[in-house]
Amino acid sequence: MNKAKFSVLIFLFIANFVYAKNISYNLEASKNEVSTNEMFQITLEITNASNASVSLLEENPAVSLREVGKSSSISFTNGQQSSSVTITYIAKITKEGKQKIGPFKIKNRSESINTKPLFINVSASSSNNSHATQEKAEDAFIKAVASKTSVYEGEFIDVSVFFYTSVETRINDYTQLEFPANAWTEDIRSENDHKRRVQIGNRIYDEYEIERKRLFINTAGEYEISPAKINLYLFSRSTMFSFYSTPTFLETQPININVKPLPESPVKIDTAVPTGSFSVDVKLSSQEVKVGEPVTMTITLNGKGNFHVINKYPISHTKEIELFTSKSNLLKNGNTAIGKNWETILVPKKQGELTVSSAPFTYFDTSSYDYQTLPSQSFIIKVSGNDTEVQTMQTMDFNGNENAKKQKIKKIDPKSLFMISNVLEKHPVNHSNAFFIVIMSAMYGLLIIIFVVYLTFKYFFKKENKAINPLKRLEREINKIDTNDLSKATEKLYGELEMFMIVEFEIDSVDIRKNILKEKLSEKLSEDLLEQIINIISEFEIIRFGGMDISQSNINALKNRVLQLCKDLAKYKDSK
Repeated sequence: MNKAKFSVLIFLFIANFVYAKNISYNLEASKNEVSTNEMFQITLEITNASNASVSLLEENPAVSLREVGKSSSISFTNGQQSSSVTITYIAKITKEGKQKIGPFKIKNRSESINTKPLFINVSASSSNNSHATQEKAEDAFIKAVASKTSVYEGEFIDVSVFFYTSVETRINDYTQLEFPANAWTEDIRSENDHKRRVQIGNRIYDEYEIERKRLFINTAGEYEISPAKINLYLFSRSTMFSFYSTPTFLETQPININVKPLPESPVKIDTAVPTGSFSVDVKLSSQEVKVGEPVTMTITLNGKGNFHVINKYPISHTKEIELFTSKSNLLKNGNTAIGKNWETILVPKKQGELTVSSAPFTYFDTSSYDYQTLPSQSFIIKVSGNDTEVQTMQTMDFNGNENAKKQKIKKIDPKSLFMISNVLEKHPVNHSNAFFIVIMSAMYGLLIIIFVVYLTFKYFFKKENKAINPLKRLEREINKIDTNDLSKATEKLYGELEMFMIVEFEIDSVDIRKNILKEKLSEKLSEDLLEQIINIISEFEIIRFGGMDISQSNINALKNRVLQLCKDLAKYKDSK
């Protein structure tokens, strides 16, 4: 019996070996003649090797090749089953002439074959009309637009990324523009809907503004803004009830920026030069007060420019005025900075007419490309009251609020000090007062001990539950999300994920970006978890940029994915 079973196994093995099908392939390019930097598609279809691995045998420095999709299929012909795998690449060639791509090596178990190479004829192209050609020919394209490419130090540049499509799309991944390391950037994209329909040539496109940044560079030189990139699928109708998808990779052209040095300033400026177009408004809360009564001076600098380098607005005043300055506030319209204000508290210490003024403010005007100076504005404060008889002290909140409680302190005649000391010498100690002081001291001591014990317990309790609380809070807040308003639900869900990442991994909100997270968390997380985080953040970006429609079922599925991901992250961190 055992011999019979063994014979059957041998027979099946030999039959499988005899009837095993050899690997075959089909390698082709969507174009055999292209221009430099023009993107085209290469497909490699492999038959009878569903688990095959593919590698490039020869590298060509002039060829940029990127895999953007892989699909599998099974077919039956005359009762025979065959399987195939199709791998899609996006290629770009930077050098003219006849360029070679490949060959590729296909390996499946013990069998391997090498493909024949592809040869592509590459001609020169004009960078000025490359976008125009793309816009005219493609179902979808992406472009980056800068408001200026030649600026002075500190002059701002607005850069936007636009995505155009005339067919249904699904965005898999979006890589933002990369700015120079020494640039200051502000995200000025508003919260409004960025979708609109435009006509380009004879085609109607949906236009999406998926990124808009304001850029400041304070050092002269030549700089490059690296391209934004999109990995997506384009869907086209093949029949009345079916679609086919094409994996596509798109990227913008790099933007070259020339930053010129500023002309020599007519006045000495200790910090970075204010650059832009500004106006100033100076106000006093009152110009008639009593000695010790505070006056608020509000200085508002309006306009457009590099407000992030302007830390203070100078004030000059007489020595009879004591000055307390509050923190400055940045004024915004949406996400765009339109001004900055400072509130300064002035406390007159002497009666009479006292002078206070804002100092001249010099900046480089980007409308006239010359230095301009906002003149000083002076004010007279009329101060009444007898400063030798009564002084008024006032408690102030340096965030701009004033406590209305005042305490009057009378000046003491030095002669009365002798009288008081004599009285103390002549009369015995008041024992009731001494006993009261002892009781109060004991009570204060007890309160201090209770407070210290409370803080100690709070610290250790917080430390012990630090790993649990963020996850419990996340689960509670996610369950409370209302999915009736899909836009708010998406923002709330992303905000909770961001909060969890900040608390759990002690990173800043600005670090929660795909290209930064790899650097920040590569030593703390496994590659699989890090990839899951980047994928889910990419999906949020696509939804928020308008690249994907979202429904209640989608948002519920996304809630479950976020919660499961955060549970996995907490579990992985605890295991470490």
